[in-house]
Amino acid sequence: MNIDLRKARLSYPHLFVPQPPMPGSGPDAKPKYNARFLLTEEDRAAVDTAIQGLLKEKYPKGVPKAFTPDRLCLRLDPEMESWYVAATNENAPKVVDQGRQLLSNGSEIPYAGCYVNARVRLWIQDNDFGKRVNASLEAVQFVKDGERLGHKPVDVNEAFPDLSDEEDVPF
Repeated sequence: MNIDLRKARLSYPHLFVPQPPMPGSGPDAKPKYNARFLLTEEDRAAVDTAIQGLLKEKYPKGVPKAFTPDRLCLRLDPEMESWYVAATNENAPKVVDQGRQLLSNGSEIPYAGCYVNARVRLWIQDNDFGKRVNASLEAVQFVKDGERLGHKPVDVNEAFPDLSDEEDVPF
């Protein structure tokens, strides 16, 4: 089931370079692209409704107790005090700008803290590796700038002296 997130805030984006598997993921685990999307209240409600609908469709006689909140792609980030969807994919997502032009690694956008539209595909995992509701990262569109999350970039003019006129750099 595809879900379109609107004006979500992007967090922990790995949209152009896949990240190595988590330790203990198993020998068949592959690198994945991933991101978190901090949700508006409207999108949070829509994702929650979609998850509950998927579970009821798959398990009409009752949802197994294994599908606890920590086994869902929809989670509450206590630090940010915001609901988010965590999405991954072995395949690179389409990443575009406001005009739907493809972006590539090295682009200034998108970045952690900006606002994006995103398409994720919700799916139920029920196999030897466990029971969960996952989100597959399909596509991301940069919408607008936002305050960057995480550490701010180093201002080299503030961090280092100008040594260009030094003939003999002291050590």
